[in-house]
Amino acid sequence: MLKRSACILFIAFFMLLVGCNMARNEKFINTQPAELVVEESRNLIELEKALINDSIADSDVTSEAIPIIYSKNINATELPIIYLTEEINPIIKQPIEDTVIVIYSLGEQLQLYAYLEHEHQSYDLGPIGYGKANNRDFQYTVVEALSSSWIKVSGSLGANAPHTLYLDITKEKPTGLTISAYTKEFDVNGDGSNEIVASVGSPTYTSLYTLNDQQIGVIEFNDLLDAFFVRYDDIQNNFVVQFEINQPISRWELDNNYLIQIKEE
Repeated sequence: MLKRSACILFIAFFMLLVGCNMARNEKFINTQPAELVVEESRNLIELEKALINDSIADSDVTSEAIPIIYSKNINATELPIIYLTEEINPIIKQPIEDTVIVIYSLGEQLQLYAYLEHEHQSYDLGPIGYGKANNRDFQYTVVEALSSSWIKVSGSLGANAPHTLYLDITKEKPTGLTISAYTKEFDVNGDGSNEIVASVGSPTYTSLYTLNDQQIGVIEFNDLLDAFFVRYDDIQNNFVVQFEINQPISRWELDNNYLIQIKEE
């Protein structure tokens, strides 16, 4: 009888120990469904993102930097020789430097053309104007740009269709660069050499012609910034940008290989 009682007490004590261990282990078992665990993790990630964004918003960083991308690289091309015929009717002959720019028409056509007289040879400049011409419709200047000296001839092929020629007569054969825009020459990036700023259209579309590895690189700012309006401010030497109609304008400047936002107005 005593042995039986002792056996019963031992079994009861063993069962009590097992129960305590099971209760202790249950504290370390995650009884949540897997979906709730994933949702809690997502909530923690979103909270961390919100804290990071708040930290950026509270900081003093107000500018952005866009790496410059050239839409294309070009070179001035040799001017083709033109053979004069009786059909060519000279209208204007404008001496400049050691050459002469001749504006002419063909018969009764309204389209006007030009050629360059240089060292007893005539070089074709192609279309230059439209309609009845007088010398007020054209401009002739000598400019410094892209580390070279150019004869610049400006005309128009129609309403809001400017046409600008840059002619280099220092080469063995004269070369030319044609830009279908209004152009001005400024040292935009501060390298000591003028770039060519070209603008056309309404809203204004602005490009920059600059030297890029022995070629002329073209930066098209509206495309680069995906902007509605871009204009160069030669007084403050920066670009005025409006991304969409009725949005505030911002100002950007060229710094090495980046376009840096300097302020918003």
